[in-house]
Formats: sequence, C-alpha cells, structure tokens
Amino acid sequence: MPDHRPLIDAARRDAQRLRAAAPPSAAPAIAGFEIVSQVHAGGQGVVFRAIQAATGRDVAIKIVRGGALAGPGERARFEREVAVLGRLQHPHIVSIHGSGVVKGCQYLVMDFVNGVPLDEYLFANEPSIRSRLELFATICDAINAAHLCGVIHRDLKPGNILIDEDARPHILDFGLAKWTDDIAAAIPQARTVTAAGQFLGSLPWAAPEQIHGRHCTIDLRTDVYALGTILHFMLTDRLPFSADAPHQLAEQILNRDPPPPRLYNKNVPREVQTISLRCLAKDPARRYQSAGELAEDVRRFLHGAPIAARADSTLYVLSKHLRRHKAAITVGAGFVLLVMASAILAWSLYLRADREAAAASAAREEAEAVAAFLVDALRSANPVESQGNPATVEEMLRRAAATVGEKFANRPQLAIRVHATIGETYHALGVFSSARAQLEMAVSLCEDHSLKNVLCASARQTLARVLGDLGDHAQAEALLRRALEEGKGIHGDRHAEVASVMHDLGMILWQAAKLDEAEALMREALTLRREAADDPMTAQSLEGLARFLHTARGDLATAEDFARQALAIQESRPLEVNPRVAEALEALAMIVRAKGDLAEAELQLRRALECRERLYAGHPAVASTRNNLAGILKDLGRYEEAQVMYRQALEDMRTSLGPQNRHTITCANNLAGVLKRLGRLDEAEQAYRDVLSMTPDDRSALNNLGSLFLERQRWAEAEDCYRQALKRFEESLGPQHQDLAYPAIGLGEALVAMERPDEAEPLLQRAIELRRTRLPPQHWLTGVAYSGLGACLAAQGRFDDARTALEQATA
Repeated sequence: MPDHRPLIDAARRDAQRLRAAAPPSAAPAIAGFEIVSQVHAGGQGVVFRAIQAATGRDVAIKIVRGGALAGPGERARFEREVAVLGRLQHPHIVSIHGSGVVKGCQYLVMDFVNGVPLDEYLFANEPSIRSRLELFATICDAINAAHLCGVIHRDLKPGNILIDEDARPHILDFGLAKWTDDIAAAIPQARTVTAAGQFLGSLPWAAPEQIHGRHCTIDLRTDVYALGTILHFMLTDRLPFSADAPHQLAEQILNRDPPPPRLYNKNVPREVQTISLRCLAKDPARRYQSAGELAEDVRRFLHGAPIAARADSTLYVLSKHLRRHKAAITVGAGFVLLVMASAILAWSLYLRADREAAAASAAREEAEAVAAFLVDALRSANPVESQGNPATVEEMLRRAAATVGEKFANRPQLAIRVHATIGETYHALGVFSSARAQLEMAVSLCEDHSLKNVLCASARQTLARVLGDLGDHAQAEALLRRALEEGKGIHGDRHAEVASVMHDLGMILWQAAKLDEAEALMREALTLRREAADDPMTAQSLEGLARFLHTARGDLATAEDFARQALAIQESRPLEVNPRVAEALEALAMIVRAKGDLAEAELQLRRALECRERLYAGHPAVASTRNNLAGILKDLGRYEEAQVMYRQALEDMRTSLGPQNRHTITCANNLAGVLKRLGRLDEAEQAYRDVLSMTPDDRSALNNLGSLFLERQRWAEAEDCYRQALKRFEESLGPQHQDLAYPAIGLGEALVAMERPDEAEPLLQRAIELRRTRLPPQHWLTGVAYSGLGACLAAQGRFDDARTALEQATA
C-alpha cells in the first residue's frame, strides 16, 4: 500500500548521510594524518578514514574502543592485533603501516579498503554460484596464509571481509586472533586475554568449541567452521542457525545438524553442499583440517575434478541421529507407525460399519491391500532395500502416487482414500501443485462413481484449501459449497464436520471480498464448535475471525480478544511443538502491530518463526512468517534487516509456490517497498515492474508504483498507475471496499501536484467516506485521507475548509 511518510524517511536518510560525512568529534588529532570520517565502530575499536599528509594516501586508523579509558583487556587485544598484522603480508589481508599512542589512545594505521562488507556485496551484485565459490576460495587462501603464520582469526564473519571495487576480498579485524601453540611462546603479545569458559567471537559464526569456552581446543579448524558458516551464507543468503535469544542460538549450534544448503537453494551443486556440511561438522576431526585444504577442494569442484570430501555415510548419520535425537526419533517413528495404523484401522472400521457377514473376508482383503501398499511405499526409505539410495519423503509420495491406479483399479473408494491421503501430505509439505493433482484425482473418482460420502466430502474440502493457497478462489468456493451441502446431508446441520467446511468457505469468501457472508459463516462455525465443548478446532475459528475482524472490519479490540483466546487454547495443549500455536501467535502479532505495539508484534512473530522452523524448513508457512516479520522490522525502521528477511521469504516462495502465486507477488511488492524506504529507488521501481511483468493487473503493484512515481515527482506516470490501480481495486473488491481509498488518495495527491485540485477533491472525499464506514473515526488511515483533502482545499484557496480538514486529520 502507498507510503504516506516519505518526508519523515527522507529526513532520517539525510540525517544519516550528514552523520556519516561529518568528522567525528571523538577522533583525536594524530600528527601526519587528516581525519576524514568515521567508517566503522565495532566491538574492539573505532575505525576512521584519514589522509596521510606525507603521501596523500588514504589510510584507515583504528583507535582502541574506550580511548584513553580503555581497560587492560581492550589494550591487550589491541596490542595483539598490532602484533598479528605486523607478521601478516598478503594481498587479501589488510596491511599495517604503523601504530602509536596519542593522548592516551592507542591507534593503528592500516590500508584503507574502499569496499563494502561481504554480505552487502552479495545482496547488491547477486553473483552466480560459480563467482561466489571463486571469491570464497580466495578468502580461504587469505585465511590459510594467516594460519601458516601461526594466526587463528577466531572472528570470521561477513562484516570482517571487505570486498573492494574490483571484487577482491580483504580480511580485517584480527583483534580476537589467537596464536598457534608453536608461535605463542615466542611472542609477548600472544599471552592469553580470555579466561577459561569465556566465550570470545561472534555467536552466529562461532564454532561449538568457542561456545563451550574451551580455548585449548580452538585451532585452525575453528576458522574452518566459520568459513563453512560464511559459505552457507554465500550459497543461501542465510545463516545455518538463527534464533531470537542467544542461548537458543548457542543450543542450536551445539546440538542441531546444519541444514543442507540445497534445502534453501536448489541450484547449489551437491558436491558444494558436501563441502559446506564438511566444514560445519560439530567434531573438528571431521572438518577440513585447514583453510588450505578447503580452498583446494573448492577449486577441485570449479575445475571439474572429484572433490576430496565425501558425504557422511548412512550408518554414521543414523547412529549420530540416534544418539543426539533419541526422543525425537522415537516420536517420529511412532508417528509413522501411528499414521500407518490409523489408516488401516480407519479403513477397517469404515468397511465394518455397514458390512454384512458375507463381506467380512472382502473387508480384510481391502485392509490388507492398504497395508501392503503402505509397506511397499515406505520400503523405498530403507537404505538396504534401495541399494544405498534411500528415498526422500517427496520421492516416496511420488512413487506411491504412480502406482495407485494399478494397485486399486477395481477398488475406487480405496483409490480415493489413498489419493486424498497423498494429496493431504503434499499440502502439509507445501508442495501445492502435486497436492492439487492428487486431490483432483480423488474428486474425479468420486464424480465418476457418483459417490456421496464422508470420504468424498473431505477430499473436496482439502482440494478447496489447496486451491485457496494457489489463489483459485472461484473453484475453491464452488467445491466448498458442494462439500457443505453434502456434509449437511450426511451429518445434519450442526455437526463439527459441517462447522469445518463453514469456516473454510468463510475464509475463501473473505478472499473474494464477499465480506458479510464470510463473517456470517465464520461466526456460525465458531458457534457450532463451541457447542461441542471439546472441539479442538474452536481455536482455529477464533484465530480466523480475529484475522478477519482485524483486516476486513478494523475491529482491533474484538480481534485481539479472539486472538488471545485462540493462543491460550493452543498453548494449553500438551505438545512439544504445536503448529497451531504459530498460527495464533502470528494472528495476534499482526493485530498488535496494527495497534502500534511493534515490540510485542516482533516478539510474537519471532516465537512463531521459531516454532515453524522447528517443524519444517523451506515450507511456505515459514516464508509467510518471515514476510510478516520483515514488515515489523520495516515499521521499526530497521530497513536493512527487513530487506534481508524479505529476500529470504521471496526466494522460498518462488521455489515452493511459483513466481505468480499471490503470496509470492505480495512478498515481491513488500521487498520493493523496503528498497524504496532505503532510498534505492531505481531498484524499487524495477522490482515493481518485475511484478507487473508477471501479473500486469496486480492492483497492489500498480498502486505502489504510483506511490514511487509520486515520491519522484513524476506526476503523469503516477496518475496513470493510480487510475489503473483504482480500476483494478473496483473490479476485484467492489466500489465500496475500504482499500479503494489507497489509490484514490494517491491519485488525488498527484492531481493536486499537477494543479488540478478540482479533479482531486471528489476522489479524496470518496476516500474519507470509504474509510469512515469501515474504520473508527480517529483511525490514522482516515487521518491520511483528511490530510490529502486539506492540501487539496488549500490549493483551491479555501483555507478555512482546509484548516478544518487538517484538524480532522490530527484529531
């Protein structure tokens, strides 16, 4: 939606530029150097750009953190860095030109690198995987050179790797470096500056032995682990482990296996994934033994030669998981057995319900057929049966789906059940296209055999959910109306299964802007579920209504009450990881965000993200939560964090949902919006145009591109975009929907800027009426419309009317 705070953001950017350009008052005068600007403030010191008077050369001057008041630890680490850099001479490690003390402040003069940190370089340039690997190998060469000189960096991370204008890396910040044992005894500055058990480094990039604080175990392989973390980041644009709280992150690094890079980026070659995972082994003995070995293996891959690293054997992986995750594996195995047993038992009971004595043997045969089918499908996961190539879950599903027609050619109800079960599993995994195909087969069989039973009604309902996720609301609505009719015929009007279909139909009608019918159905579903005191889906109804009342009605008070009720119900359930908790947390977060409580919104969304990441990685639900969390970060003014998270979410959505899915497009719009906030207007404009190239009628992209043109004072282009957006909003939402106010206000502002206030006034008046009918009188969005009207009236010389409108805007 349009951004109505460009002046505030512009002022913030101007202030940041002024601060960066101004010579810092904290920089002491150093003879022979002219301080130009502060370029970095880190945990160990402050770095300034300066000009050396004698040579006119740009240099970097690092001053110990705390200046003259620095403690013994800071001074010792600073002396250590001077000693380290004095020994290191390498084109990709910053060189030292001198050091000294001025007014009690220790300083170090180094090469000035005109570049950006590694992470910024990657996001700005988006190099190919091959280019990233070539860059990474060069970084490894530099670290290997330090290792050969007896230096372990201990704080490797993208912020300590600058990439210059020629795409060459430069390693810096050796303030936490450790000497190898054979060098330490000969150098006074190599004395220990950390106590046993003290953590030293940057937690997200730290190796397990650093977190344990056992400094005697830190060696060259500790840097190899950090390089592995950097490689994972370079391949996937994300860290292997992430958590809201430091102790949670430490627990993951110590106890969880790193996720394979191909989970996030299917373009990563398998050999490169093997290299990455070898670096991130918990046991240092299983890593590369030096950065040189790592660089060599990367170059083997680049040259088309076999790599030295090999993936862990099935036996090793299995034994490791059994040791580390005994409880989880027990639960997982129990779940698989439960699914198998439940499917067989349910089918047996289904047949038994109306069987006759003569059909008993046939029932047993069908139950046995289902059991045999499941056993055969699961056998592909056995490494012995599969000759060392165990199938993934998706491969098992694909093999099972391919044999349904053959196995159950003369048993349509069995085939329907199996197709539906496979479809439901694909849906849970977020593989929506495969889910749709399987569920359409199930529904087609129901039609072909004129079946009207619980099984067919359930298949239609699940297919409708999948179609809703894919954005096909019309077909989803038709399926749910039929499922509702069939459900009432089977169960009666007040059954829990009927409530479930009512709720789903209400959600689809909401997406189709049929708000009154949607609300009525969702409230009726809640009533039915409350009548059944123990209905576990009552919380789902509360959460769905909370989202609806927040988004469609603007009733934040009732929405928050429903969301907190839903969360309380979900958190009361004795499950270690309950996916419904994440949904309730996310609903509550978006409501408190609308109320302006961004701190709680961020907290609840991070809890939701942690829950979802524990359940499944790469799933669209995880990407959706990231998208929403990025929106909170944007609201908090943390734009760089927001754009990184938007990019992660967008990549996952493109992979799992496809580039034209509505969720993918929404995320792409959001990324463009935060690029706009960062002042990267050309990138933002191109991002909006990319969305429109895929979906030319996307109303949000048209509206947001108009907002961008408005900010760039390209009035005619803004008018054209807003008029198209207003037309699309009316066509899809109807003439009375409150969201029509967005393009109406933008178009009004463009017309006022082009000195056509008479045309703008009715648009702005319409926006006010649309907002007042749906939102509280003092809502800030209504205030935006009044503000635009005030500017319009002032442009016509109607200053008293303008003053009244502006008073309404600020009331």
